[in-house]
Amino acid sequence: MFIHNHELPLPGAGEDDEQVEHFLRSRRYLTMRIRLLNDSILSVKISNEIKLETIHRGFLLTINRRKELLEQIKELNKQCQILHEKNQTIKENNQNRFQFNNKLEKNYQQQIYDEQNKQKELRKKIELLQKQS
Repeated sequence: MFIHNHELPLPGAGEDDEQVEHFLRSRRYLTMRIRLLNDSILSVKISNEIKLETIHRGFLLTINRRKELLEQIKELNKQCQILHEKNQTIKENNQNRFQFNNKLEKNYQQQIYDEQNKQKELRKKIELLQKQS
């Protein structure tokens, strides 16, 4: 794509091919083209640097976010460990209470059984005494 520059002669402006050819080989035209190319190169470099900086910042943001998430995971793992330990303690306490309650129940049942036996014995004795009288 060729864009017209005011330093270049307009095509068909009465210039002949030799003059155009001479101008295209002139130091002024070549200097201008070199300057334009250098400007283009500089603009591409700046554009690439901006893109690279954008990518770099995005990468740093990703790394920092990952670090934050890893810290959150560590903290959550600690909290889970604490909750797991509390849960284990509660389970052990419940188990101990259950065993204690079972022993207590057996003890009470034995006491009731013993009391019932005593009552039976006493009834028998009372009946025996009543028969004797």
